[in-house]
Amino acid sequence: MDFDLNADQAARLDALAALVPPVVAASSSGLPGEHDESLAGALAADEQLTGSQVPLLDRVLLVEEAARLGAGIHASACLLIAPLADVTLGSGPIAVTTEGSTDPVRYGGIATAVACVGPSGLRWGSVEPSERHRTDSGLGSNYGVIETPNLRGVNWSGPIDPETLYRLGVAAEIAGAARAALDHTAAYLTERRAFGRPLSAFQALRHRMSELAVDAAGAAALVHRAAWLADADSIASAVAYAAATAGAAPAELHQICGARGFTNEFGLSRWTMLLEALRIELGAGYATAADYADARWPATAGTAR
Repeated sequence: MDFDLNADQAARLDALAALVPPVVAASSSGLPGEHDESLAGALAADEQLTGSQVPLLDRVLLVEEAARLGAGIHASACLLIAPLADVTLGSGPIAVTTEGSTDPVRYGGIATAVACVGPSGLRWGSVEPSERHRTDSGLGSNYGVIETPNLRGVNWSGPIDPETLYRLGVAAEIAGAARAALDHTAAYLTERRAFGRPLSAFQALRHRMSELAVDAAGAAALVHRAAWLADADSIASAVAYAAATAGAAPAELHQICGARGFTNEFGLSRWTMLLEALRIELGAGYATAADYADARWPATAGTAR
C-alpha cells in the first residue's frame, strides 16, 4: 500500500493475510482458481472482514489484497457482494453473472451459489450440479456456464447498484493481481544473473518495470479513490484504467521473463491468466475511456464518439 492505513484497515488486512495460505506457484493444473473452502468458511464467520459495519473502502482494500495474495476465492463475491446483500455467505464457491449474460464465469463450473448483478438490483440463488456446466477456458478459475432459473431478489444495502459495485470489485482484483505479478517478476530479475550482474541492473528492463509499476499503482489509486467517493464517474475511471492495465501487463511481463515465464513451475501465469480473466470480465461493457466520459460528462454523452 502506498498510503497510510488507519488502525481498522491495517487490522483487517492482517486478519485476511493470516487466513490465506501461502501461494503455491503451480497448482495441480498449473492454473489459478482452485477454491479454498476453509478460507471461504473462515471469512463467513469473521465479522471484522465481512460484517455490515465494514466501510466500502475497507471492503475494496480487502478484495485487492485477496487478489494480491492469490486467495482461492472469488474475492469480489465473498468480500464485496455477498456481505452487502441479505444472504448467508457459506463455504461453497460463489459465481457472479450479469443480467442477460450467458457467458462462462469464474467458479461457474463448481459454484454452489450464484449472484446475478444488475443496475436494478441483485438476485441470488443456490446452484445444483445439474445447473452448472464446466468450460475449458484455458484461464483456470473453474470457469463454467450456470443456468439460473430460480434466482430470488434480495435486499441490497450497498451505496451504489450491485453491477457498478461489482465492476469496482473486479478493478480492485486487477490492481491486486497486477501488483503480485510485478512483485513476482521483480524477484526473478533480482535473482537471475547475466554477464556477471542481476537482470534488475539492466536499464532497459528497469525502465519497462517502472512503467508497469506506474500502471499497477495507478490502478490501485483510482480504485481507492472510487471506493471513497462511490460515484459513477470515479468508478468508471478506475474500471477503464484497470481494464487497460490488465490488457497491457501480461504480454509485457512474459516478454521480460522470457521463455521461463511460460512454464507452470515459474508461476507467473497464475497472475497473468487471472489478469486476462478479469479483463475479459470487464470487457463485456463499461470498461473504456468512452464509458468514463459518459459517466463524467453525462450532458454530452455519446456526442464525441
